[in-house]
Order: sequence, then C-alpha cells, then structure tokens
Amino acid sequence: MARGSNRVARLDFDLAAVLDLQKTLAGISEEIRAEVIGDMVAEGAKPLVRSIKAKVPVDLGNLKASITTGLRIKKRKGTAVAYVGPEVGGYYKGGKRLNKKKDDLRGSSGPSRYAHLVEFGHVARDGSRVEAKPFMRPGTDESINQVQAKLVVGFQKGLTRAARKFAKRISRKN
Repeated sequence: MARGSNRVARLDFDLAAVLDLQKTLAGISEEIRAEVIGDMVAEGAKPLVRSIKAKVPVDLGNLKASITTGLRIKKRKGTAVAYVGPEVGGYYKGGKRLNKKKDDLRGSSGPSRYAHLVEFGHVARDGSRVEAKPFMRPGTDESINQVQAKLVVGFQKGLTRAARKFAKRISRKN
C-alpha cells in the first residue's frame, strides 16, 4: 500500500522478548546490521501476509492475490521497514496478476485503489451504505505472536548469511 497513507497496517509490539537481539545488533556495523535487520523484518512479514490474506473477503480474488510485502533497507541508518498490503500499480483479473505489456488489461482491477473501501466501508453510488469488511487490522492483530517468533528466526538467518558473506570476503583477501 502507499507509504504515508492511513491504509498501511502498522505493527507495533514490545521487543522486550528479544532484548538479546538488540544487544547483539548494537555490536555490529551499520551496514551488516541493516542486512540482518532486513532479513529479520522480511521473515517477520511472512506470517502477517498469510494472516491478512486469510481475512480478505473474496469476490473475484484480485484483492487477495495482490496482498504482498515490500522491504526498504537503509544501510546508513541500519534500519529496515516492511510494507504489507495490496500491490500498488499491479493489475489483476480473475485472481491472477497481469503483465502490463503482454496482457489485455480490459476488465482488470488495481486492488490498491479500492482496498480501503473494503477495509473501512463506504457509501455506494446509489446512496446505500456498504459495510466494512476489515482484513488488514484483524489480520495484523491475529498474527502478532507469529510475527515475533519469525523475527527471531529471521535474525538467525540474517546473522548466518552475514557471517557467510563476511567469511567469503575474508577468504578473497587471503
């Protein structure tokens, strides 16, 4: 979903359970820390995506198919952010993603353009009220424990990958 909009699911939780991870990260250079945190955040976003997809009301399946995650890593700051929601700019038809250059886009939809209407409800053109069918907020709330567990797994994967990369760099120098 679009960054900076109110349609992005925000996942806030206490990292007290992973204080050791924070201590370990403090002793690592910013560049490596960003990569480790990137792996950690990417792994943590997976159960969130699954949970949100399970909550999406299915009409044509386009909205459900478009739920994805994007990752932004800022190496200088040593931070990473995962954006979870409908893919911005993607076109879907019959629950399948279309190729903008090869496929006929007639009759397709861009789920990121209407996801907020499904989540929060709206007034239809005829004046009737269309009830909200939230999927982002309940999916986020439901997956919080799984996300925390996956953050630890992602941390281990990231640290292992960073160690391999560092060892490879050292072996090239020798």
